[in-house]
Amino acid sequence: MVGSGPSPCDWARANWWPRALIAGFTLLNIFGLGRTAKVQNVLTSTKLLVIAGFVIFGFLAGTGDWSHFSEPAVRTSTVALPTQFVWEPALVMVGYRRVERGDVHRVGGPAAGAPRYPPPSQPAA
Repeated sequence: MVGSGPSPCDWARANWWPRALIAGFTLLNIFGLGRTAKVQNVLTSTKLLVIAGFVIFGFLAGTGDWSHFSEPAVRTSTVALPTQFVWEPALVMVGYRRVERGDVHRVGGPAAGAPRYPPPSQPAA
């Protein structure tokens, strides 16, 4: 924290809330695992109730038709299902890797401020 130049931390008021939560959970862990386990159970139960509430609200507020659940799923691919389960995730991983390296270009050119990486065959300068 002490040094020359601008601080890497932003000490704005909005950043105090997450820091206070981290400090609070740290103190809670210091005072014992029993109390921490109870708080964790309450937080997990709250999370599950909120998720269940969203699902129930979605079914009650939706205007869909229950007959959609009985429609058959028609496969149009000629590739065998086990092959598809292996290759599609692999292709997605390769595609994301290309995006991370910067090999894929957007239609309007690279995004503003996007880092430029050298191709794998060229060493970094």
